[in-house]
Amino acid sequence: MDSTQCYCSHCGAANDTDAERCFACDHILKQSELPVEDVDLLHNRYRLLHKSGTGGFGAVYKAQDTHNYDQYVAIKQIMLRGLTAQEIIEATDGFNRELRILSRLSHPHLPRIIDHFTDPENWYLVMDFIEGETLEVYLDIADTRERTRTLPLPEVLDIAMQLCSVLDYLHTRQPPIIFRDLKPGNIMRTPEGKLYMIDFGIARQFKPGQARDTMIFGSPGYAAPEQYGKAQTTPAADIYSLGALLHQMLSGIDPAEHPFHFTPLQLYGAEGMDQLKTLIQLMVDIHAEKRPASIKAVQTEIQIIIDMQQPAAYLKRPMQNINGQIPYYQPSSSANNVAGNGMQQQQQQQSHQPNPVSSKGRRTVMKGLLVLGIVGMTASGAGSYLLDHLFGGPHHIDLSMDGRGPYLPASGNPSDQLSTENALSASHHLQDKGAVNTVRYAPGGRFFASGNIYGAVQVVDSRTATILTRKSISSEAIISLSWSFDGGYLAFSTKTKVYIAQVKTTANTVLLSSPALVYSLHPSPQTNTQTSIYTLAWSPKEHLLAVSDYTSTTHLFQIGEDQTPQLRTLDAGHYPPEPVTKNAGSTLSNQLAWSPDGERIISVSKPGGYSVWQVTDQKIIVDTSFARAVPLQLDWQLDSATPIILITGDAIHLTDIYGNSRYDTLLPDKIIDIAYVQKFDYFIALANGDIYRWFPGSEDPLLVKNGNDTLATLNSIAITQTGSTYSLVAAFSDGMMISYAVPPHTG
Repeated sequence: MDSTQCYCSHCGAANDTDAERCFACDHILKQSELPVEDVDLLHNRYRLLHKSGTGGFGAVYKAQDTHNYDQYVAIKQIMLRGLTAQEIIEATDGFNRELRILSRLSHPHLPRIIDHFTDPENWYLVMDFIEGETLEVYLDIADTRERTRTLPLPEVLDIAMQLCSVLDYLHTRQPPIIFRDLKPGNIMRTPEGKLYMIDFGIARQFKPGQARDTMIFGSPGYAAPEQYGKAQTTPAADIYSLGALLHQMLSGIDPAEHPFHFTPLQLYGAEGMDQLKTLIQLMVDIHAEKRPASIKAVQTEIQIIIDMQQPAAYLKRPMQNINGQIPYYQPSSSANNVAGNGMQQQQQQQSHQPNPVSSKGRRTVMKGLLVLGIVGMTASGAGSYLLDHLFGGPHHIDLSMDGRGPYLPASGNPSDQLSTENALSASHHLQDKGAVNTVRYAPGGRFFASGNIYGAVQVVDSRTATILTRKSISSEAIISLSWSFDGGYLAFSTKTKVYIAQVKTTANTVLLSSPALVYSLHPSPQTNTQTSIYTLAWSPKEHLLAVSDYTSTTHLFQIGEDQTPQLRTLDAGHYPPEPVTKNAGSTLSNQLAWSPDGERIISVSKPGGYSVWQVTDQKIIVDTSFARAVPLQLDWQLDSATPIILITGDAIHLTDIYGNSRYDTLLPDKIIDIAYVQKFDYFIALANGDIYRWFPGSEDPLLVKNGNDTLATLNSIAITQTGSTYSLVAAFSDGMMISYAVPPHTG
């Protein structure tokens, strides 16, 4: 690239380096910047670190928010000095449009507006800071402007799916939002491959009945013909821009060099290439009515092409791996490498979580079954049974009270489509610095706690998603959290240690005391696992914390009057003499729960069985085998004829304390977490990112959040109730925590 020239960020024309304005469009080339080293705190809050980019009317700075524990933010500065009257109008319009649109949007691939303010010569937007680079930089090849880097097909398809997801979100708002400037320079890419669409300065809402746009906007090569004043832009304009971008990533040809002309792609060597070429050619058709009908139609076709690449790799329900290895998060040394689908997804797991499994469509599963030879089996045999399991949504089973029949799903067609009237609606986003493994609401729901892979625990205001307090606890990942019944104490564990902190609250603040290390245990060499601590559970009636580990004991920590944890060890009634090992069954079998009266504990006592025992004298009052499957997680709910909740992989069983089932349901993927605030209303999180809502005895589980809305792994959920209103928070492997408003149920 010629260093003696300065390229205009508005029209791309080459100018002399000492030029102040572009000779072609009269756009200002050089503007005054914030003196980073001289600014103490911008707006008495933000500590500027350095400039990270420039835009049409200003610059973007990386800063720290001193009011929010020095979290990194991006500050977009709109500089008015030196602009013409027309440029001030354009800058003002873009600033207000971006503020208006982004402030009411919430999507994993969009930054949040955190703050905005002005001074006499500048306007400022404070947004999420996105670590990474623009797709333009990622595609750039040094010393050439005509060609850009081509990307591997899996990475291109992954990028396409991410952008389809956010564009579909925008286009389905009411009224629809058209981005109008989808190009590599307006897409941020993190080192892990996650994309964010930035710069909503020219986005607009579709206005029915308007003949054409009031102004010409867009970037040459990526802007559809109708953006040049011939018609009003519709979602079809964004489809055109995405098609131009896909063509560029596959061909290496910059569309700005030859606008509206796209050389036919030469793609060979993989399934679906003819379909991909046809799709892209339709997307960039100069006639809007000839393009795909919607971005959802584009997304569906790309998913089909993805599924055609390696059909056997996309089985919806592979055989479960019950190997005794407890999954937990370990940072990978190659976490930033692009691999496979264009990004390396790491598994962040709580101690009760199974490995994530992708959930794909019927078309792909059928291909996988053909490869395995399953479809050739008779309809009345195992082939029919497997097909019912693989292709069905969750199944609801209403069994007799003895519950001893074979565990088979009921017939019917439960929906695996998102229930739009019952769908969760995102209300707040909060980005942690590391993957969040666990999240739990405090009693009353005023705030929730989260633990991440870097050993940090934070308490968050659930109404505003503001961090109230944050503490670094350990160099190990936090894998479990538990609040005491009154919210006065918070317990958290790593793989090998347990801590307790006292919680002090006022009207506006929450403080955690220095955590006390109450228990430490090295992993057992016999269990072939690096985790020794499995479960934390506070008594519902007193400050008594139960801790389970791989040994044959349950440890109880009583908080005395001097607020010091005191250890009591129960040597009977919990585990068998030998730990549940790799060859014995479950990956996650060591779980326990308190009875609502605080007098009994239920715990897995053997592979495929559990015991109920009294806390005071350790007397076993129930010892049962649950022959259908190994319980991986259990809970004890209040005031129900079926108080025991057992989770066995991808199934939930509601039983009495003797193991007699009344309700069972089978989900389409492994269950990683369950949350509820009252009996017979459960929220179930799956390894594929789906969340279902289940009302046992009345209807099949409803899909209320689709896992396809993010590429990150769903690690944990929690729920609270205020009056008749529910709020649910979900934690993800990319550090994102999303709060959802739960609509009233409509059956």
